[in-house]
Amino acid sequence: MSIADIVQRGWDAIGAGNFDALVDDYVEEMTFIMPGQADILEGRQAFRAALNGLGEDSPARIRNHGTTSDRGQKRSRLNR
Repeated sequence: MSIADIVQRGWDAIGAGNFDALVDDYVEEMTFIMPGQADILEGRQAFRAALNGLGEDSPARIRNHGTTSDRGQKRSRLNR
């Protein structure tokens, strides 16, 4: 599976509100740093817990205009 496939799968999971599927692609020992914020999340469980409030702080619609594979081919589009 390519990185573009993994990224697209993540966008699909976010669009469907399936944060468990999104987190499944990360290793347990992950570190998540959001640019411009001081919070550093250590571990997959901390990352998943932070996603619980995502809908409260994010726009009602998530728009992904697709990803481009390593061969320059456009992938599927998600507009929610």
